Amino acid sequence: MSIDSITNMLTLIDTLTENPYLNDNTTISTTLSTLNATLNIMDVLVSSNTTNSTTLATALNEASNIISNSLNQIQKLDCGLSSNFSGQALNSSFELLQQLSEISLKGANSTNATSIFSTTAFLMFSGIFNSSQLNDMTINASDNSPQLQLGSIQDIQNLPSYVAMTYIYLKQDPTSCQDTPATNFSIQFQDARTWQPVTISTSVQVIYPASIFKNIKCDGGCPQSFDLGGNVKCVCLDIGFFDIKNQLGRMYQNSNFRLVTLSSIAGVF
Repeated sequence: MSIDSITNMLTLIDTLTENPYLNDNTTISTTLSTLNATLNIMDVLVSSNTTNSTTLATALNEASNIISNSLNQIQKLDCGLSSNFSGQALNSSFELLQQLSEISLKGANSTNATSIFSTTAFLMFSGIFNSSQLNDMTINASDNSPQLQLGSIQDIQNLPSYVAMTYIYLKQDPTSCQDTPATNFSIQFQDARTWQPVTISTSVQVIYPASIFKNIKCDGGCPQSFDLGGNVKCVCLDIGFFDIKNQLGRMYQNSNFRLVTLSSIAGVF
């Protein structure tokens, strides 16, 4: 498949999945599996240098819209994540976002590449940085999302020369049925050469703009305070709390599906 034919196909899928109320679980399952296969093909094309930046960007934007449509469908049709299917679809969506980030950075073919995808459902910022740049790095993807300030990196000499960083913010909390901005986000680090996960040991300061986020309570045992602008500030000793695995586990613990146990089912009868 050429990148142009892939783009045409993704545009069609984007159109067909745009309205969550016209689709069901079968649709979202087919959509996610198709997108996974398509991104694998795109990865091969990028690795073989058979794409140009303009056509690749168009295809990736269509792919990001499809992931956004899937997340919106989960939120609209099963807010609170009351079914196992929704939880699995959420996991798959995060995997696709990671694929999307990798392909985008690989396609840039640069050691200082950055990319950003902003849709109705999520905001994703990623980039490749020299490991020394991670010290005290500020991540401010938008004025409407949590802002991060990394601390000093421990054992920085053991990190690869270049590290790929991906920040993902879901604009609506899948575990809540309230129409309020989500507070969860995830951040992941990878070796920019092998794309294997890298563990970063550092603290992180998270700032929630007061104009957007109301009644914030810091999670993970992070001390809470306010900055000079009245924004809530959470100072966390371990940035690992915000990696994708931990955040998905946290969503499961806050979901309605966790409450569906044999005892609760027996209680109905």
